[in-house]
Amino acid sequence: MVGWSLVVLWVVLLAVGMARRVCVPVLALVSLALVTSCAPGSAPDPAEARSPSAVSVSDSESSAPISVERVPVTTIDVGRTQQRRPTLRPGLTERTRLPLLIPPRTYTGRRTLSWRDRAVAVPRNLSISFVTSDLIVGFRGSPPQELVSLPWSEGRPTRLWRAGRDGSSMPVVPGDANRLWWSHLPFRGDGRVLSWGPRQGARHHLVDLGPPPDPTARQVWSVGGVLGDGDVILTGRWDQEASSVIPPIHERTSGRPAEWGLEIVLAVSAPAGLVAGLASDRTGSCLAVFAADDPTARWIRCFERRGRPGEIVSAHFTSDGSRLVVLIRGGDFDGPAAIFHVGRDTLLVLDTAQGRIANRIDHNFDRVVLEDDRHVIFVRHRPPHRFGTDEGSYVAWLVRCRFDGLCEPATPPLPADTSTGAVSVVPRG
Repeated sequence: MVGWSLVVLWVVLLAVGMARRVCVPVLALVSLALVTSCAPGSAPDPAEARSPSAVSVSDSESSAPISVERVPVTTIDVGRTQQRRPTLRPGLTERTRLPLLIPPRTYTGRRTLSWRDRAVAVPRNLSISFVTSDLIVGFRGSPPQELVSLPWSEGRPTRLWRAGRDGSSMPVVPGDANRLWWSHLPFRGDGRVLSWGPRQGARHHLVDLGPPPDPTARQVWSVGGVLGDGDVILTGRWDQEASSVIPPIHERTSGRPAEWGLEIVLAVSAPAGLVAGLASDRTGSCLAVFAADDPTARWIRCFERRGRPGEIVSAHFTSDGSRLVVLIRGGDFDGPAAIFHVGRDTLLVLDTAQGRIANRIDHNFDRVVLEDDRHVIFVRHRPPHRFGTDEGSYVAWLVRCRFDGLCEPATPPLPADTSTGAVSVVPRG
């Protein structure tokens, strides 16, 4: 109807123009303006003006703006979506292929580290960071600490580095060219990053956050992971109250950009060149994945549990970086000393390309680690009879779960005690 009205109006204008000798181009411009103003879709639709963006963020506490055109942001309520309980298969079919740390039967005993066909007694004051086919690496003693390597042959530990003053050291991260990376925070003064190599020995790496926000603030540094040869991620922040108002700074020893909007780096995939962690402009319940050289996130996933922010416990890339295994806390630790985990957590396997959920398992997960690209390992236990007092002996074992939810024992039940702890796995270097 509108089209015929425009035709009639154009004919009338043309007749008037010919009668009054008005220039035909002027009439054409007038006609074009009328057609444009009345064309379908040219005027804003009131319903469209009120509609939200195509990518919405249901997290009401999110304050910093994010470019929704480039960063897909999705909120997943793991408490309201369909849960998937695992299928438990009884009987031990295959022991875990990860190094096992078995606690002593008594408080004064020595722990046993078992891997493949080897076993070695480990002192109680040795905090193991990782093991290789030749060595066991970790920190020994109370402050001041020593970084030591221990051969599987039960020889004497070799001291690689000793803290010059009291403080605490973070776990060692194996880097390139047989170098080891870690951070140290003294009781007084700023933290620092160190590395050790068989040829150069221990080195201090000078990093600086700039002027302190107040005289009492200290620099705290951590090693986020290794992206490649000479490309180690370092994260620095100001401790105490200052850390809540000043965002952390990420640096790469290669000098390449590290402009990720991450509060904490949780996982790094060197083969895929990906970095994952907690999004710094969110509520602490959002996971972001970045390509190493791109300041814009591939995607962001925010997790809730029945309307409340979900706690992201851990994240692990598979070996090729195609999957990201994320644990969302649903249970809690019970007892006066909070030793025994109770409740059901949510394990999600996400596609790193789009952030889509490939698999989901809801179970009582405690200390989850990746065994390989298809399985996770975690601790199960039967609490002592005097549950609630955190005292006495109990039984613990490891469970292996496939990503599709089929689970089975990975170790036989092993004795444990609340004073010595339960069986656990140690990272491989």
